Amino acid sequence: MLTDGVASNVRYDQAATDSWGTDPNFTVFNPVFNGDGTTAFSLQGFDERLCGPLKRRGLATVYVINTEYVIPTVGTDDDNRFDTIERELAGDINRHLQRCASQDEYAFQAGDAGELEAAIKEIIRLLELNTLRLTN
Repeated sequence: MLTDGVASNVRYDQAATDSWGTDPNFTVFNPVFNGDGTTAFSLQGFDERLCGPLKRRGLATVYVINTEYVIPTVGTDDDNRFDTIERELAGDINRHLQRCASQDEYAFQAGDAGELEAAIKEIIRLLELNTLRLTN
């Protein structure tokens, strides 16, 4: 899994309405940001509980690369979403993603292109150590 660890309930529905709406499958995980309370927009960190069913049933070996969420520095001065990510979500994201990995050594963090490349190469190396197989 490659993610910045930030989830949103907003989705773009091009086929039906060519507009933005909310994802009915979105499940709230605290802390969550709900804008000013009058909008349907929600933003939250990664919910590690989503990985449990995969790992418990042995359906998958989970490798995680946390690509640190980069807060834009231009044009976001009055945007509470980015403040929330920085103040409330960022500190927990890596911990939650590490818990999602099947083993501690399967969790990586990447803050730039070089770290991302190194993480991918290490995952490939780890996969080569084990018998790689695809299952249905």
